Amino acid sequence: MRIGIIGTGTLASFFAARLGGVAEVALVGSWAAQLAALQQAGLTLIHLNGRETQHRVTAVADPACISPVDVALVLLKSWQTAVAPARITPILPPGGLVITLQNGLGNREQLAQALPQHVIGQGVVTIGATLLRPGVVRHAGEGSIYLAEPQPPHPLFVPLVQVLQVAGLTVQVSDNVQSLVWGKLAINAAINPLTAVYRLTNGELADHPTFSELLRTAAQEVAMVAAAQGISLPFADAAAEAMRIAINTYHNRSSMRQDVENGRTTEIDAICGAVVRIAAQYGIPAPVNERLWRQVKELEREIRE
Repeated sequence: MRIGIIGTGTLASFFAARLGGVAEVALVGSWAAQLAALQQAGLTLIHLNGRETQHRVTAVADPACISPVDVALVLLKSWQTAVAPARITPILPPGGLVITLQNGLGNREQLAQALPQHVIGQGVVTIGATLLRPGVVRHAGEGSIYLAEPQPPHPLFVPLVQVLQVAGLTVQVSDNVQSLVWGKLAINAAINPLTAVYRLTNGELADHPTFSELLRTAAQEVAMVAAAQGISLPFADAAAEAMRIAINTYHNRSSMRQDVENGRTTEIDAICGAVVRIAAQYGIPAPVNERLWRQVKELEREIRE
């Protein structure tokens, strides 16, 4: 299978390393330092047990430089979704399968509007990974890939699931895409902004009673907003699941923390910001999500200044 990965960040690189042995993979992105590192020295993946493996990967800025692909996996930040269609259309023929594995709300809908001749599927990823420096990614926590079968069905969906599994990744298929998205949203809203604001690893949140309580409350607020829309989460207790993920990815530095530390725009608007906006529509208070949203936006302002 030929797979195009749209993005060159942490998870995009992790997927490229894992899939490279079982599929023909190419990354398409615009991060100059990462592209240079991948093109010159390849990708180093540090596994959970500390073992390092080296991977030669194709990474380009211009999608015209690579051959057509069968499937496109979108692993961009949510605020970068608008650039994905221009990277996908040169390499994926009409009718091709696009899977967004991004955080936050609205990515699938935005892609579907911009790519009406393609089939857009959605999934969420709970795998922990940290980019130590350009070209070097550390697997920081076990997790799964949850995929919703695209509508209309696509003949390459099942083969894609099989390729992911052969690569050693845990994949679960669900027919409830909203449940998946809101479940991941609850986890992201609970963990990412706290780690970014207080510069903690995921698991360190569990070691502090104050942060643990904020984590639990943020997840519960997301669950309440989901319930108001008739959306059931894929787990019974959002607070307990967020805590479980934080502990299971103890040493992981969340993507939002990495963004703040590297002076990049975060996904806070598509996570806590989206929760606050929808909560207001239903008259539901979400004070912790609002507080975290404002704190991270203030960090972004400080970075710009």
